Amino acid sequence: MMNQVKIALLCLLATGIVFSCQKQKQEEERERPRQEEEQPAEPRPLKLGVDFHEEVFGDPTIFNAPRLQFWWEPPGTKRYSAWTVRLDGSDLRRTADEKLLYLGDETITQDPARSPDNRYLIFPTMNHKHEKILIDLKERTRKVIAEGGGRPSFQWLPDSTGVLFYLDGDLIKYEVATGKISMQPEIVSYDFYLLPEKNQIAAIRAGRVEFYSWDAKLLRTVEIGWDFSFSRNAGTISRDGALLVLMGRVFRLGNKPELLFNGHAESPSIRLDDPAVGPKNKVIFHGTGEHLHEFSIANPKDRKIRKLPGGRPCWLTLINL
Repeated sequence: MMNQVKIALLCLLATGIVFSCQKQKQEEERERPRQEEEQPAEPRPLKLGVDFHEEVFGDPTIFNAPRLQFWWEPPGTKRYSAWTVRLDGSDLRRTADEKLLYLGDETITQDPARSPDNRYLIFPTMNHKHEKILIDLKERTRKVIAEGGGRPSFQWLPDSTGVLFYLDGDLIKYEVATGKISMQPEIVSYDFYLLPEKNQIAAIRAGRVEFYSWDAKLLRTVEIGWDFSFSRNAGTISRDGALLVLMGRVFRLGNKPELLFNGHAESPSIRLDDPAVGPKNKVIFHGTGEHLHEFSIANPKDRKIRKLPGGRPCWLTLINL
């Protein structure tokens, strides 16, 4: 009888140990996904050995210094997505992928723009409605804000509360908080730029640059000296309105233009495509082939700062200034 009791107790003890081990294993399995989700994002390999991190809106380790934003078709993709790097070409980050940017077979063929607070992207889509899309990078949402044709030339207000752009030939303002659209005083141009450091607007016209006050009063005109067409892949103006980069040439815009660099004559290989003027107007970032470049105006000297296999980076701009 005693032996039977011992055997029963041993069986009960063994059952308890097995049950305890199973319960512990189940708890570990439930906890493991949570722990994995809490781990920081590791670099994600793209084809051709390119590693990157996702951009996190508001992360102080990312936005503690100016960055260069560009659009690029990575290997294995078919449409542009938004990316940034530090000004030395390091720390590749993806700002927005195709899933956030597009619906269906939409594409971007004209310059997008990012708000000064880094929260919003705006761009036109090439669909039958010619929609203008606003991306909220904080909430990760997508919104159609307008429909209409023409080159928009998006320009954000310095406080990021609204954006100016052309819509069917009219200059309008879109207010982010309310969604309100209002007509603005007419400024005719190939392209225009808000100059926050001067509280002025620079308008590119045929063979000249016109400077306006915020209320569209013409302040001065700088005749470049030769007629040209203009698009942002071929030119830009610095934030203070002092430099014009145009088709491989760099001008200082005083009362008269001063030609600082003529790529056609001095170095035809330096085309300065999709240019973005760097801090203090010392360098110009541009994309050539599969590389991001930094061109020093004073030297002049050009160097590669980052290779981006798969396609040429375009629509360069500086953020977090």
